[in-house]
Order: sequence, then C-alpha cells, then structure tokens
Amino acid sequence: MSSFQIQVERLRAYEPICYTICLSLLADQRAAEFTAEKLLLKLFGDASFWQLDESKRERYVLRLASAICFEQFETQYYMKSS
Repeated sequence: MSSFQIQVERLRAYEPICYTICLSLLADQRAAEFTAEKLLLKLFGDASFWQLDESKRERYVLRLASAICFEQFETQYYMKSS
C-alpha cells in the first residue's frame, strides 16, 4: 500500500467525528457535509496533524473544525443578508 493510500485509510477514521462536529455547529446537513469534506481535505495536507500523537489528533480536529465551521457560517450569513 502506498503512503497516499495509508493516509487516506487513517483519515477515514476521522470522517464520522468531522461530520458530527460540523453538523452540531452548523445545524444544517448539506452545509455540514460540505464543510466536513473541506475539513478532511485540509487535514489530509496538514503536516502538523500527521505529526501529532494519535491521542492529540481529535482535539486538533475539533479546533480546526470550529474554525472552518465559523468561516462557513459567516459565508452563509453574509450571502443571506446581501
């Protein structure tokens, strides 16, 4: 298995938590799906994430998810108010 495939497999373990966090914060299924996908792509290319101990990754995901959800919320808010 290539290193790319290994990273993808390891990242799959974080899919449910990414989606759950995004859904909890955004309270909209479509927005949560879009934002969770964006989050997973960001995590895939994030060297800091991969260097963390496994025990610290969930907290890192939560922090990054919060920031991305806030961006998404702002985007939706400004689109609705324009």
